[in-house]
Amino acid sequence: ASELRNGTPSLPGVRGAVSLDVMAAMTPEMVLDNCAVKLNGPLASEHAVEFTIEFTDRAESFQVFIGNGTLRHRRLSGANDTPNLLPIIRTTVQTFIKLSSELATVEEAIALEQFTVDGQREPFEIFVSLLDQFDLFFPIIEP
Repeated sequence: ASELRNGTPSLPGVRGAVSLDVMAAMTPEMVLDNCAVKLNGPLASEHAVEFTIEFTDRAESFQVFIGNGTLRHRRLSGANDTPNLLPIIRTTVQTFIKLSSELATVEEAIALEQFTVDGQREPFEIFVSLLDQFDLFFPIIEP
């Protein structure tokens, strides 16, 4: 009823994603699953992206794939499991959350020494560009 009377509130810069504090408590798998929810499928269907991400604060590594408009990931178990030709992103979960939520840029993270890349960083930048950012308030009743 409030939406019909007053319209949808507009708070620029306030996002509907889970708060940073909550996301920081998530496992890396949950953070990557959150990115899969935010993936713009039609736009992502035009891209094939693959990279390895090492979360330095959790000592966990994942191979991340975008193909056919979907995001998939798999845990890497050891050094022999890491593909040789893929770019390797090294960062903390907190920095990854900021990058995937558009709260920081890759350049800022590199300048603060919170992000390193072995190989090309373009696949990661494409990955981030394919993620939608949701507003906290959205119209439920009105289109």
